[in-house]
Amino acid sequence: MRKIAFVLPDARGGGAERVIINLANSLSSDFKVYIFFGSLTGDLLNLVSDKVKVIEMTGATSGLRNVPSIIKYTKYFGVDYLCGTLGMAFAVSIAAPLLRRTTCVARLGNTLSYDIKEKKLIGRFLSTLLFQSLHFSDAIICQSKFMRDDLYEVIFNSKYLENKTRVIYNPVDRKKIRELASERVKEQFDFSFPTIVMVGRIERQKDHISALNAFKLFQRHYPESKFLIIGKGSLSDAIKKYSDQMNLQENVHFLGFKKNPYPYIARSDILLLTSIYEGFSNVLLESFSLATPVVATDSPGGNSELVVDGENGALCKVSDPNDICLGMVAVSDNKEELVSRLKKSKYLESFDVDVIANQYVRCFENVKGKSFRFVWHSNK
Repeated sequence: MRKIAFVLPDARGGGAERVIINLANSLSSDFKVYIFFGSLTGDLLNLVSDKVKVIEMTGATSGLRNVPSIIKYTKYFGVDYLCGTLGMAFAVSIAAPLLRRTTCVARLGNTLSYDIKEKKLIGRFLSTLLFQSLHFSDAIICQSKFMRDDLYEVIFNSKYLENKTRVIYNPVDRKKIRELASERVKEQFDFSFPTIVMVGRIERQKDHISALNAFKLFQRHYPESKFLIIGKGSLSDAIKKYSDQMNLQENVHFLGFKKNPYPYIARSDILLLTSIYEGFSNVLLESFSLATPVVATDSPGGNSELVVDGENGALCKVSDPNDICLGMVAVSDNKEELVSRLKKSKYLESFDVDVIANQYVRCFENVKGKSFRFVWHSNK
């Protein structure tokens, strides 16, 4: 039986971690599957199937610190296919030249050029250098076409990456999500009033400030509406303070991290996503699975590849509360028709977890030779 190992920093409650765990669980029926964690911590650990072997490497989440351990465990277990994501994508790429018998795949977790913009000058320089390690990987997986095109702009000599870069969208386990959505909501919310829900880390990238400003405007149209914010992050306290300053404490509810956010999404009228940039937003597919329309910013990333105005929600301008509010009003006014279309649509079939897992396997199996050899020959 062939062996696949995925590499993650930890099992915190993020979209990338949930995607990899779902893929590992799906593939464990046909492969011997491992997940190498930098640190064996996080809210999603109990989602890992008993069929998947879990390894803690160093106790640290840093990709660079885990490179020696990635090499050690890959050789020890005789891994055939190795796939790292988030910071571990670059760690796997760096390890690749020393893993001649293993196909090493880097799965990008975000839009690289916008990751760089978030850093200070020295951080930008070091990140740009780190990104060049992708030349050593045997294959690169991007979550959207935008991410792929952005990759080519960021990486030096990107023409050498074109033949080994694949676009594979993230999967959605519709059956599991619908089962989880049937669970009871613990809080005593009255969902008969218009309800907006936002799910994600409370960080600058998600732009909760614009979301709150848009909701304040939305209340002029729907005064009794509620806004549920699910997630936690380094800006949790600051965003809650901002909400209170706007006198929204009666209508905005901060629920913290929810291992199962689906009952809230299913019972809400709109899922709101106001990101400044994205790679591929899993929560959009999850919302569609529950027939909940979305209002999302047309940010750099995959949002525009998923959201179609008037079909499953609305696309709005980035960091523009007025336009976001207009999108929320348009979706609210047309909610019944949008829900009906989502329930009838077969659009999500191509994102089923087994379908996407098979695309990963084809990517692994179609690699021809080690990429560091190719880069070496290209210099002749």
